[in-house]
Amino acid sequence: SKVFQGVCSVNPELLDSQEVVIRLWIHECQRVFKDRLTTAEDKLWFDENISTVVKEQFKTSAENIIPKDKALIYGEYMQKNTDDRIYEFIEDIQASTAMINEYLEDYNDDFPKKRMNLVMFEFAIEHVSRIIRIIRQPFGNALLIGVGGSGRQSLTKLATYVADFKLFQIELSRTYGMLEWREDMKVLLKMVGIVGAPVVFLLADSQIKSKSFLEDVNNLLNTGEIPNLFEEEIFELEEELRRIAREVDYADQSRVGLFTLFVERCKA
Repeated sequence: SKVFQGVCSVNPELLDSQEVVIRLWIHECQRVFKDRLTTAEDKLWFDENISTVVKEQFKTSAENIIPKDKALIYGEYMQKNTDDRIYEFIEDIQASTAMINEYLEDYNDDFPKKRMNLVMFEFAIEHVSRIIRIIRQPFGNALLIGVGGSGRQSLTKLATYVADFKLFQIELSRTYGMLEWREDMKVLLKMVGIVGAPVVFLLADSQIKSKSFLEDVNNLLNTGEIPNLFEEEIFELEEELRRIAREVDYADQSRVGLFTLFVERCKA
């Protein structure tokens, strides 16, 4: 389903030949399956199998469709105006590098105290493209694995900026514990559930001080809520949600109905 979610992200008018559709399908298979593989042997196995499938099912050669000696990249960041953006094949890696560098300069101008001095080479462009693709999709989430200093946080911050999302992070202190974590989670869920802002929640492995943090993240990913988080503030939320329900013409304005609306907005 994730493969076809990606395929359906492209404007149908751009799919003007069989080769274009197959290339898009190969790309989505690479993102959904190949990016999860961790060894060179497994990635080679994937490439060989995708070639076999293309040959047997589509009666053509994958080598004639995907670029030789360079990555297969799709993205929707080649237009600065978010209203004009389309998910498209990134054929010119130099043009995409120049565009990402423009975004990086804009980021550093907007957040001078959080400047990032990054060198955007092809591999970094691939990673930024991957992250943007994930967070722009419904229910997009990712686990980024790599050695310290490999740019997981920096590239996520840049991708968040390019995708026009807000960034949310917790700030650890010596006394940071479950109480502070829950308060931060309330702030995060109010941002998305009440304000309706598109937000990327970036959590580093070094910030997980308790297994309970992961349990809450797991609940967020699975259900869109953290159980019993708003027990004491449900009345405060109720008034805000009633206003939102009227704006979006949401029928069920009972307390249960309003909380369901809140969870749906958090999920989205």
